[in-house]
Amino acid sequence: MAKQKNELKRIKTGVPGLDEMLEGGFIQGSVFLVSGRTGSGKTSAAIQFIREGLESGEKCLFISLLENPIRTLQFYSNLNINWDIRIKNKDLVLITPAHLKKNKIKSLLQKYLKAVKPGRLVIDGLSLDADSRVEKEFSGVLELIKQYNVSTVITAEVFEEEKYFGLGTSKLPSLVDGIVVIKQVEVASEILKVLVIIKAKGISYDTKIRELKMSKDGKIEIGEVMEGYKDVLGSNPAVSEIGLHISYGKLEDEFIETFNKKNPNVVIHKTEEFNKQDKISLIAQKNTTLGVCTLFYSQMQKLASEGLLFGLDEQFDKEVFYEKTLNACTFENKIYGIPDDAYTRCLVYRKDLLEKYGLAVPDTWEKLIEYSKHIMKEENDPELSGLLYFCGEGMDLTGGFLEFLWSNGAELIDKSGNIAVSSDKAKEAFRLMHDLIYKHKIMPEGVTSYYGNQMQRDFEKGKVIFMKNQPFILRDLYNRNSPLKNKVGLAPLPRMNGGEKGYGVIDGSCFVVPKNTKYLKSALAFLKYISDIKTARKVELAGGCPFPVRTAFWKDREILEQKPYYIEALNILKNGRSPCNEINNYDLISIMAYKKIAAALKKEKTIEETLSSLANDIKRLKRHKIYSKFVETVVVFIEANYEKKITLEDIAFAVRLSPDYLAKIFKFETNMTIFDYVIKIRIEKAKELLKNVKLNVSEVANMVGYPDISYFCQLFKKQTKLTPTEFRLK
Repeated sequence: MAKQKNELKRIKTGVPGLDEMLEGGFIQGSVFLVSGRTGSGKTSAAIQFIREGLESGEKCLFISLLENPIRTLQFYSNLNINWDIRIKNKDLVLITPAHLKKNKIKSLLQKYLKAVKPGRLVIDGLSLDADSRVEKEFSGVLELIKQYNVSTVITAEVFEEEKYFGLGTSKLPSLVDGIVVIKQVEVASEILKVLVIIKAKGISYDTKIRELKMSKDGKIEIGEVMEGYKDVLGSNPAVSEIGLHISYGKLEDEFIETFNKKNPNVVIHKTEEFNKQDKISLIAQKNTTLGVCTLFYSQMQKLASEGLLFGLDEQFDKEVFYEKTLNACTFENKIYGIPDDAYTRCLVYRKDLLEKYGLAVPDTWEKLIEYSKHIMKEENDPELSGLLYFCGEGMDLTGGFLEFLWSNGAELIDKSGNIAVSSDKAKEAFRLMHDLIYKHKIMPEGVTSYYGNQMQRDFEKGKVIFMKNQPFILRDLYNRNSPLKNKVGLAPLPRMNGGEKGYGVIDGSCFVVPKNTKYLKSALAFLKYISDIKTARKVELAGGCPFPVRTAFWKDREILEQKPYYIEALNILKNGRSPCNEINNYDLISIMAYKKIAAALKKEKTIEETLSSLANDIKRLKRHKIYSKFVETVVVFIEANYEKKITLEDIAFAVRLSPDYLAKIFKFETNMTIFDYVIKIRIEKAKELLKNVKLNVSEVANMVGYPDISYFCQLFKKQTKLTPTEFRLK
């Protein structure tokens, strides 16, 4: 046991950064080969290895196969060590090429190993030529070194680098314990030195290719990962290539061109024509070439929770950004996105109509209802609606539902983690959503089938007084120079009597870098450029999106001349809340909730039934086995849509993954295919429905997504060992 402990003892290499790559240094007694062409720095590494040993109190033996080692050491006086004294005191013993001409290397080495008992040995200048006399003797030499348990560095000259880093014709690589390769490459008229560890017996080690640098005091040291180039160790090293997925239109080409002038070693590829699931699947790939892309805050939260994004805390100046947008890009106290724009639903209103009737902008729903009714009566236009808000099926409906809850001081889940969606305040808020359509009649009854574009079209036609929506409509009005643009204003959402203020769900887009990106250094360099305030200002002047996240732009005269509505940015965003940050599994809850909310707004379910059912779903989600977020989302999507015809593409789009990748991770984590799970859910639902004797088997089959009753019966029996009729009778 004592011998084993000695063998596993680590020693420092003397090369700054190399110990870290080896996760602690060489194992004592190991033999490392350092290979490279002339001038690569391999002898420097060996001399620093000797110096470290001498400073640690070890005796060292230095054998040079090329020149008198005294002359070699003269070039390393910069290492702050007196070589003459060390030689005089016999701490450092030298063997010259002249000694070797008269003796076989093995017998000479054995003599010195016995006499000196060195802790470290360097053999400098081996030629990796299978026909050389020295290499033919080296099998026996290595056996001798290992017998004496001497920590050894052998430097070797390589010639044909295309053959296994220049080691292809030699037997030596198979005999040593470790191999460090140093290579010189010419890229963009510059000679770079790089280092990589390709073998280290018995220990884990960093396999990344790193730059080899010369420090100010003349030492070689390990630099950063060489992420600016690809195929560095090949015969034709090339620049790195990173994919870019942002939405800056023609500006992208200008930005890429400007960036490349300062970074000629990085090629940027625009990843155009990607749909959402392709982008997300690329982020999840190992060694992805996607370098920088934009995501919604909510998407960023999901991918950060999966460990798929690179932390960006140290990559930008946080002082220039609005704090709430930084919070929305934070997961577990770490920033994973650099905000690009931000928005929240607000009250879009007709300024001209309010002024016409001497009315202020309503800050409560009670006032909004009153003003709507008054204006609708006075205008006497049967097509004029007092209000529109999105209440069709979709995850935006869940966000809108939350906003009504918050406006009345209610919560989906309270600060203690208790499910609060069935509280009296929540019921009151949900009742208001319903009553705006059916009781107060300031919304058309057909609004439950409206979608965002239809709402905006009606507003632009002058058929709506108030709209609860994103501020994009003002951008569109100004871009088209619509005559309505000066007649429209923005304000925070109204509050109910039980709330202090109206709140909106804050969202936006942010720049992210995949954690698995192949060329991280290049990706971060482009990220720094594209997120710089000067670049961002150019984007705003050329187009932009409400609202900018850099607070200086809210007061920038040139920007405000184009977009005067930016003056309302702080007033709107200050009441923004991020449910993805506040509520665990919000993405899943959002999918579960919107269908139930929509059903109640269509009068298919009561308010009480809907909130009770939603509370039960959230409880079940808390008890559910936690798979990855992606798989959880699939589970919720299937349970919300089991009665429909579901394709793999439908599910993949819902979770923003490619179909093939989704199928793989679902099978890996659940040990069943997605469609096996669909069958399982449908049969479980069928069991519940069969308890209702008023439903015949054919009706049950249709209700769980099987119009073919014979196929349903076949699946049911396969899953339960009973026919549907037998199950009902048992």
